[in-house]
Amino acid sequence: MAMLLLMRLMQQVNELPVKPPVTLGLMGLQGWLFMNPPPFLDRVSDVCMSAFSVIQMGELYRIIAASLFHLDAYHLYYNMSSFLVKGVALEQRLGSPLMLAMTLGLLVATNIIHLALSVALDDWMTCSLGFSGVLFALKVIVTYDLQDPNQDAYFYGIRLPSKHLVWVEIAFIQMVMPQASMLGHASGALAGFGFLALRRLAPALLRWVPREAPRTYGSGFWGAPRQQRHQEPTYGNAAPPYGNAAPEPPRARPQPTAPSGASLSADELRRRRVDRYAQSAR
Repeated sequence: MAMLLLMRLMQQVNELPVKPPVTLGLMGLQGWLFMNPPPFLDRVSDVCMSAFSVIQMGELYRIIAASLFHLDAYHLYYNMSSFLVKGVALEQRLGSPLMLAMTLGLLVATNIIHLALSVALDDWMTCSLGFSGVLFALKVIVTYDLQDPNQDAYFYGIRLPSKHLVWVEIAFIQMVMPQASMLGHASGALAGFGFLALRRLAPALLRWVPREAPRTYGSGFWGAPRQQRHQEPTYGNAAPPYGNAAPEPPRARPQPTAPSGASLSADELRRRRVDRYAQSAR
C-alpha cells in the first residue's frame, strides 16, 4: 500500500509544469526518513514531541524531528499531498531560498507554540508527530497572501469566508480523527498568523532603529551616511597639499605708498607752488 501511495504522489509531481526544488526536497526527505529511519530513531517514541521529553528531559532534537516523521503511509501521503499544493504556490511566489527559510522557521515556531500551550494546559505527556502543524501554518499564509481572506469558500457544502476555513478544518479533523493532535494543528495556525503579523510590523520596527545623523565639521562629513563618508573634504579655496596640483604662490603684499601731502613741510609746499607757477608762465 505504501508503494501505491508513493506512486500516486510521484504522478502528481510529474504532472507539475514547474518542479519547485525546496518543496520536492522536503517531501523527499520525509519520504526517505519514513522508508529508512535511522537506527536510533526507528520508534515513534524516539521522535515524537511532548512537553515532558523536551522540557524535562532536554531532548531538543524532537522540536525538529517530530515534524519530519510520520505514523504510517496514509499519514505521510496525505500530508505530502497537501504540502505539494501549498508548496508549489508559495515557492513560485516567494522563491526557493525564502520558501526554505520560511518553512523551517514555521516548523520551529509551530512546535515551540505547541510546547508552550502544552505547559499552559498542564499536558506534559501527550506526544505528537507529523508535518500537519506546518501545513496549517502554510495554509494561513496561502489564504492571506495568495487569496482574498474575505472571499467565500465552501466546506462540504457550507459557505463561509476563507479566513475562517482553517479553524473549521481543525475542528472537523478533530471530530473525524480524535487521535489527531488538535493542539499541534492550532499551534501551526497560530504560527502562520504570527508570521503575517511580524511581517506587517517589520517596516514599523525598522523605523525605530536609530540611524547616524550627518554632522559637519568645517566642510567635511563625520558620521554621515555611507554614500557620503568617502567624499573628499573641501577647505574653501585653499589648494590641496598633495596630488598633482601645484601649490598656489603667496600673494604679493601691497607696497607702501608715498607720503601724502599732509606730511610735507610748509617750505616744501611753497617751493612746489612756485615751480608750478613758473612753468605755467612760460
